[in-house]
Amino acid sequence: MTNTAGKSRVMAFAGNTTWRWPLHGFRTVHQRFWRQMIFWLARKEDDQGQSVWVRIDPRNYLPGVPVRLAFGARSPDGTPLTDLDFDVAVTNPKEERQKLSAQRAGNEFTAQFTQTEHAGDYWVSVTAKSKNGLPIADPTTSRFLVDERDLELDNPAADHALLAELASLTGGHVVTPEQHGTFLERLQKEGLVRREETEITRATLWDNWPFLLLFVALIATEWTVRKLRGLV
Repeated sequence: MTNTAGKSRVMAFAGNTTWRWPLHGFRTVHQRFWRQMIFWLARKEDDQGQSVWVRIDPRNYLPGVPVRLAFGARSPDGTPLTDLDFDVAVTNPKEERQKLSAQRAGNEFTAQFTQTEHAGDYWVSVTAKSKNGLPIADPTTSRFLVDERDLELDNPAADHALLAELASLTGGHVVTPEQHGTFLERLQKEGLVRREETEITRATLWDNWPFLLLFVALIATEWTVRKLRGLV
């Protein structure tokens, strides 16, 4: 479970068996898991130490929500470079690639991606080129995630027709907020409806522990008496 507090990230991981992964031959996976978790908490994906950078915040989106991308380039001494051309492309989970137009916003550039109808990982690639068309550095990649659509939250409004049908099938009544006071007054006058239920349970007398113990006790008593009287 993750959350944000200001500009910090917080994660609660309810697992205590990752130490077993290296014991079963998954040492690399174990190291990568904790390494990526620490990097994510420290926002290392936003590290702008490289010459070409891209920033996506937040990293998780619902289907249909547009994603704002911020990117740019810096000189070795950290000075923003604005006289460049940028090639920006997003690859969706179906491996379909779409190019975006870059818009300058101060010392950085932005682009907006709106085709987020498919759930899964989306990869962003940014290449900075000089005016003569030559890349100034290797392309920078980043990614964001589009979560599965929550059907319960698509239409959170109450279905009054369905509620009325359920109440009718179970012998109940629909009470609207406006009728709450009248309903309580009627309930005080009429009282609660008493309902009696009869449950019949069939049990065998010999299929239980007390009967078995009694049987063993009788057999042991008979054997003891016969032994004492020399009848054995």
